[in-house]
Amino acid sequence: MQYNYFLLRVLCPLLEQNLRGRRLVSCFSQNRDELIMQFGDSTFSFFIRALLEPAFTCLTFPTNFHRARKNSIDLFRDAVMSEVLAVRVVPHERSFTIDLSNSYTLLFKLHGNRSNILLLWRGQVMDLFKQNLVTDGSVTPEGLARSIDWSEASFFAHLHELPKHYPVFGKLVWSYLEQHGFSQSDAQTKWQLFQDCLSRLREPRFYLVEWQTHPTFSLLPIGNVLRTYAQPIEALNEFCARYLSEVTFTKQKSALLATLHADITKLESQLAGAENRLALLMQDHHYQQWADILMANLHRIPAGAEIMEAENFYDSNGPVQIPLRKELNAQKNAEVYYRKQKNQSIEIRQLQSIIAEKKTALDTARKKANFIRSATRSGELSGLEATKRRSENTKKLPFHLHQVAGFNVLVGKNAAGNDELLRSYAHKHDMWLHAKDAAGSHVIIKHQPGKEFPKPVLERAASLAAYYSKRKTEGLVPVAFTLCKYVRKRKGDPPGAVVIERDEILLVPPAASTI
Repeated sequence: MQYNYFLLRVLCPLLEQNLRGRRLVSCFSQNRDELIMQFGDSTFSFFIRALLEPAFTCLTFPTNFHRARKNSIDLFRDAVMSEVLAVRVVPHERSFTIDLSNSYTLLFKLHGNRSNILLLWRGQVMDLFKQNLVTDGSVTPEGLARSIDWSEASFFAHLHELPKHYPVFGKLVWSYLEQHGFSQSDAQTKWQLFQDCLSRLREPRFYLVEWQTHPTFSLLPIGNVLRTYAQPIEALNEFCARYLSEVTFTKQKSALLATLHADITKLESQLAGAENRLALLMQDHHYQQWADILMANLHRIPAGAEIMEAENFYDSNGPVQIPLRKELNAQKNAEVYYRKQKNQSIEIRQLQSIIAEKKTALDTARKKANFIRSATRSGELSGLEATKRRSENTKKLPFHLHQVAGFNVLVGKNAAGNDELLRSYAHKHDMWLHAKDAAGSHVIIKHQPGKEFPKPVLERAASLAAYYSKRKTEGLVPVAFTLCKYVRKRKGDPPGAVVIERDEILLVPPAASTI
């Protein structure tokens, strides 16, 4: 309701008292939807700040305004230093004019999401603040003006279309009348209610109210009245500050909740993946069983055998077929399966640790989200905003981190990340992997002192290298692997390109990590 004609008919005389005889000293913009005008003389300055956002339009009148040194542009230059002659409200409209010397006029058109400020010369538009509102190029104060018949006869003649007949009222005025039983009253009572409302609007007081959960400027006592003012300038200044503070707070809450929602979704997905993987591993004991069966049948396994058939004493002596590596004897094959079982046990412990961490992080994120939802003022969120800024300013790693059977596996995010990964995060004893003859991520398995790289770890890392390459849709992908000391980058090579001095090949199916 801050755009209401009845407000402007009170505001314009006050503006004329402050502006008449003074000059438009400067007119500039520092933001796309904000225009600042300074009027004054050698002893006095008066500022008008017009905020013309699509969702919110308001005029405020700060006692001073410090112009930024950068990102500021002068507007309406032709009219600068012109003297103010008069300030006039456009009849029955949400618009007013500031008449200047040299035949210039500033027209304030306060039409909600199509609000604009125009510079006219001799009655013709010569410049617009919002250039995208091209139809404003033909607007004139005379064209905006309305004629309204306020008589009793006219009221009764338009009894069934009053909002259309009295457009200057706006939604808030009609809501005020409805609160006083307007639509349920007979015609004569409606006329009396209408006259009482009109009297209040013609000699208004100014209210800051809470209406439909938002702070609202009103000329009528509606909703929850927060404060009453005698002067419109003070009321508009405080209303605008209150409204913008609440909008900023609402946006602050929404941004924090959106970030937390994304974190919670990610944590839930990671937790579900880890729990599913753990459930599978907890039920899978075949490596241990195969190793035990092999040890119990060492005398039956000939050298060079590729498969061994035996009775499974873990499963009612049913038949079982155990794959063997023909280059190893029976005992060495059993040791391979014992080692796989050990690696599996390590992975189970890692998963249990990850699950505990994810559950703690998820509980913390959910509690934080509940706290933000219950916050009622900006100060309560200041610590969370600082945390968010620190998080955003943290340097992002050039790789994704995976854990495989206790080994850290780093997967480059892109070509530049591949270079950074090799340059800053790889050691000569780490293992390097890459899909053969295809663009893709560099994969690094971090070396652990005193430990060899287990084949299951190599195979899993190779599957990652295959998955994060252009060959991810193939059934089996050749993946080159070698120690990082045999990988080097030549000067002038494009991002991600390297030279390999020696390598071996693993043939694996592409697969993303389950953690």
